[in-house]
Amino acid sequence: HNGDLYAATSTYDWTRVKEGDYDPGHVYRYLGGQKWEDCGAPSDNRTLNSLASFHGKLYAAGGPNTKGVFVREGGKNWQPAKIFTDGSGLKEYCFPHAMCRHNGKLFVGWPAVFAFDGHDWRFAGDPIYHLQNGFLQTHSLELYQGKLHAGTWPEAKVAVYQGGEQWQDLGRIGQDGTETNALAVYNGKLYGGSIPRAEVCRYDGDASWTSLRRFYSPEGWRPGLPGKASRKEVNEWSRVTSLTVCDGKLFASTGSCTSSVKDAPIDVRGKVFSMEAGKMASYDDDLGPGWKHVAAVRDGRQLRLYIDGKLAAKSAEFAPSEYDLSNAQPLRIGFGQTEYFAGAMNDVRLYQGALSDSEIQTLSSKRPE
Repeated sequence: HNGDLYAATSTYDWTRVKEGDYDPGHVYRYLGGQKWEDCGAPSDNRTLNSLASFHGKLYAAGGPNTKGVFVREGGKNWQPAKIFTDGSGLKEYCFPHAMCRHNGKLFVGWPAVFAFDGHDWRFAGDPIYHLQNGFLQTHSLELYQGKLHAGTWPEAKVAVYQGGEQWQDLGRIGQDGTETNALAVYNGKLYGGSIPRAEVCRYDGDASWTSLRRFYSPEGWRPGLPGKASRKEVNEWSRVTSLTVCDGKLFASTGSCTSSVKDAPIDVRGKVFSMEAGKMASYDDDLGPGWKHVAAVRDGRQLRLYIDGKLAAKSAEFAPSEYDLSNAQPLRIGFGQTEYFAGAMNDVRLYQGALSDSEIQTLSSKRPE
């Protein structure tokens, strides 16, 4: 947010959060080295589930004491941006878990999703409606192919937002998945992680998810059913707590269901894993205001990305013969696999050969009128 890194502290153990002796969650700003500035407690909430930068302000969301979204006004001063009621009405109740910016709005969800345009909050629908169970939790929000996607509990289903209050079911992550904690777009594909087997799956269109890895899945083990599981069965559940992309790889962190060492050992849980699919080079920071010159180069055994004439990222080296990119698909610029481009483009060029560093530097010095 505004060029600084922020972090929120939280009590993740949902089984003990109400009766445990826990402090409210605080937000901190990174000062470099091992120093952090305390930006205060946004509320009395012990669980801060998410942070978001929106319209120049920092927002924090959580519960369960005061379920809502809070905005930082400076120093350690926070004010409520939206307090949700505990009533039974779906259009009033929310225990904010996930937040995501999309199409100029801030979206927040759990169980249903609400949208904030900077002035008003609007009900944006229930991603998956469980007529039989009558309950839903929305734990993750992610952008894929220009649309907002939500990951839910109790069947680890993913839904895509259609506008208004409408959502479309995209299927289940894992054969017996219960909760989707993590969604991430990596090298053109949407990935999701779920409970109870700490399973990572790849979305392959329609309602099809391909399982890539079950980090916790003992032979013959049958996890308890959501809403009916005993405490012992809950303690056996494992989750993919997060997915993220860095240096051309997809990273997954794992944990037990409660993330308490009192309930499950640190074995495959409590670790970080990575995988690589194809080759990619990405610049993972804000480009900043004004015109920027972007050049992407495939040169023999490597991909390189330049921002304003300077090398910003490069892939690991690879054997060109193993990556045949021949296809009959249309070339799309600005319509990638995450949020679609919102801005202006000028002087778009394609070259039959790889440009040198000096050629890219010369091109980058020319700015549109």
